[in-house]
Amino acid sequence: MDKNEIFTLWIPDNDDNNLSQLAHLSLKSFLLCDYDVILYTYDHIGNVPNGVCIRDANEILDKSKIFRYKGGFKTYSGFANLFRYKRLYEYGGTWLDLDLLLIKRLSDEDIIIGSQTQEDIYSNPNNALFRFPPKDPLIKTILDYSEKRGSDINHAETGTLLLKKLLASEFPEYNQYLKHFNYSNIVNWNDVGDYLESPEIFLKCLNTNEIYGFHLFNTFFKKFVEFPKDSFFTTLKDIILNSSTSEEYAFNLMKYNITTQKQYIGINEWDLSYLNIFKDAFSKNEFKYTILIDSQNLKKMEIYNIIRAIFSSYGLESEKDIQIIICGKSDIGHDKIKFKDNVIFLASDFQDMKYYLNDYIFGEHIFPINKPVIFKEEFFKNNNFTSDVEHHVLNNSNSILNVLNRESYKLCLLANIDVFNLDMDVLKTLNMRIKEVDNSLIYDYSFRDDDVLKLMKLVDQCDSKSFLNVKSELSNLNIKFLSQKTSYHYFSAYKNILNSNSYDEFILKEHNDKLQCLNAFYLNRINPRYDY
Repeated sequence: MDKNEIFTLWIPDNDDNNLSQLAHLSLKSFLLCDYDVILYTYDHIGNVPNGVCIRDANEILDKSKIFRYKGGFKTYSGFANLFRYKRLYEYGGTWLDLDLLLIKRLSDEDIIIGSQTQEDIYSNPNNALFRFPPKDPLIKTILDYSEKRGSDINHAETGTLLLKKLLASEFPEYNQYLKHFNYSNIVNWNDVGDYLESPEIFLKCLNTNEIYGFHLFNTFFKKFVEFPKDSFFTTLKDIILNSSTSEEYAFNLMKYNITTQKQYIGINEWDLSYLNIFKDAFSKNEFKYTILIDSQNLKKMEIYNIIRAIFSSYGLESEKDIQIIICGKSDIGHDKIKFKDNVIFLASDFQDMKYYLNDYIFGEHIFPINKPVIFKEEFFKNNNFTSDVEHHVLNNSNSILNVLNRESYKLCLLANIDVFNLDMDVLKTLNMRIKEVDNSLIYDYSFRDDDVLKLMKLVDQCDSKSFLNVKSELSNLNIKFLSQKTSYHYFSAYKNILNSNSYDEFILKEHNDKLQCLNAFYLNRINPRYDY
């Protein structure tokens, strides 16, 4: 399987044998990302970018087998599904739909399954972007089903719907290859009009480090006949058409902030420009609290849980009282937390940004967090933080949550004091006003015992071959109060391994836990036009 090769298919929708504008742009974007591009077709077509290798599609499936959906969207998508599965099973490779615009080379995995959003669902599989080795068993199952069903199928029956069913039943282990919808589907089919926004609005809440392309869903996007000159789509179209090399393409994308290229722009500069977008909105609010999260030692799911706990405790009606700034986790910035003007994500570590952040913190009280933390249900509803104490200290450690006022925070910075690990004796000598918050649980990583460390190691090394041995060793560990000694990730994995009879069952439970967690969090795309 050649990972440097992309293949795709074009069947004219009418008597015009030229590629559509979108298909032409897609092919050229593949070339500009330094791929060898194979275009399968049954007839001679025009408007093909120079450098694309045209192949006879009859090599894969005979022209007599071409069909359209009989109901709904009467497109060739069902046949295109069958075509890609046949080619993937026989030869392997990377398939991309001709309504997907790449902005950089895909990641290097042997298997990639694209995805899309579905209402509040985290990620549903989508076969617009597919990479598989030859003779893959999942592709074989999909191909067999598609061949058996033939042309009498409904829209998406052999696409998203079939993939979703198989990944939840016969092939749960393939969920590990499912990419987040940010990878190529940051906009869902019912929101393709967002591409007509200006780049400043469309990209306002995105850090594109993990975006590899933009899927425009041709069936819906072609309904637009006019494109504003300053729209995101027009900007990206002009960049593609006016770039002749991969280096020029990367530079032009960076120039218009459509992708971040660290070799051209410092990450602090990107973050500062990102912060400036929110500065005016922040300064107009009188925030009671700023939650400052240093994510260096936090997993993605732990950050989700912290934010979910904060907002689910505090309630929708008071969203303007809380500002959340997360440092060092660029890969979650495009998951679109629903409190659009209150949560921002910075790629840079806190240490690189701490002096700059001074101008963007507007809360009266600042909560610095750098460990997984669970807040009590009524945590933010009670201004008397020292009441209703439910604080757990592990092994007599000083693992407590502190809240600073803005003056104290600035003094910490000037005195070079770590705001995440405050020494109370030092603070007293500086006469700093600070409160200890005792109605929360913080996991202190520095006081893990040997059994907890062994558990973490076993979870990390668990795979299909070692599953039964790992399960046996975990069941023999003597761990009390595990939920207080480790993070959500390891606590969840430990329970799921012990409650599963096979590695596949364990992976499925892990995936379902993630879906349930994120669904409860109700991830939404940030869009300034929406009012949540």
